[in-house]
Amino acid sequence: EAVDCMARSLLLDPDFKGPYVNLGAAFLRLHRYDEALAISEAGLNRHPQSPQCHYHMAIAYYRKSILLESAAPLAWTKNQHEDFRKKAKECMEEARSSEDAEKVQKKNKN
Repeated sequence: EAVDCMARSLLLDPDFKGPYVNLGAAFLRLHRYDEALAISEAGLNRHPQSPQCHYHMAIAYYRKSILLESAAPLAWTKNQHEDFRKKAKECMEEARSSEDAEKVQKKNKN
């Protein structure tokens, strides 16, 4: 129900960052990783410096890699598993190096 409400709020104001961030978090909690990736990518199209969207993508890719590794530990899935881990790391680095994240880090140091 909350996901539906947040999705409708995007229709009201597609430039507002909050619904993208909240939907990404909701999809992660529901283990809907592809949807978390899709909404986070959409959020990044409008808000390229959003550390939250990058963070949600990192978590989604990492969890997909864990699922893939445990479900099919075959040699041909190892490459895809490693690709997901690599993407997770890249997204986490983006989240940590974003302007918004740096502001928070400076604020926390004071």
